[in-house]
Amino acid sequence: MFPQILIASLAALLTVGIELLVLFFYKVRDLRFWLSIPINIGTNLLLNCVVSLIYGYSPANIKIAAYIIAVIVGEICVFFIEWGFYALIKKDKKNYQYSLVANLCSAIIGSAILLPISLLIL
Repeated sequence: MFPQILIASLAALLTVGIELLVLFFYKVRDLRFWLSIPINIGTNLLLNCVVSLIYGYSPANIKIAAYIIAVIVGEICVFFIEWGFYALIKKDKKNYQYSLVANLCSAIIGSAILLPISLLIL
């Protein structure tokens, strides 16, 4: 149980850091910047829990495929959730772009860093 909690915590921290950097790069300095922290922690932990459950309950012969599909579908859902939150906070035509770029960066970088760690720990 502890390794999963460690990986989920690292994933949430990494996601928050990457997405804050993306928002900073886009010069988003309003409430969206600060509220992205709890929004990203919540969506990241939810995504990791759902993906872990799907992976854990999948038959052995489709575990990897189920994992990949769950991550892709989950990331798409997270994109829409975060985009919606940004739109509620402030009307901006670029909210979708902030959410898309931030989620792509955190998904790619996070997977590249955490997948090898996950394979070693789990």
